[in-house]
Amino acid sequence: IHSTLLRCDVGPHPSIGSQNVSIATLDGSVTVFAPRGFDVIPDYSITSLSTDNGPVTENAYISISGTNFLPKASTDGTAFCRFDDVWSIANVLSSTQLNCSVPANIENEVDVDVTMNAQ
Repeated sequence: IHSTLLRCDVGPHPSIGSQNVSIATLDGSVTVFAPRGFDVIPDYSITSLSTDNGPVTENAYISISGTNFLPKASTDGTAFCRFDDVWSIANVLSSTQLNCSVPANIENEVDVDVTMNAQ
């Protein structure tokens, strides 16, 4: 991608958890990046959304239930909810529960999505 940036794709069904990174160059040399490597995380999903009552207003919180949320993402600052194209910081309460503040100027129905890696 760039002289100082490399893109690597992880194949299907990688092992969950910390992995070492090895890079082979065209001349056959191999560099192993350790001990940090990278973390493979399980896919997460949203199973339901709920509000305390009635229509959702600015700064109200919605609760999102799902699977495989990463509580560490709250402390890393990488957990977000997206309301159409407007982002809000997520508070990950557990691997199955998080909440988000509804951003200003959200009207009518919107799509809601979650990210655990700020992407």
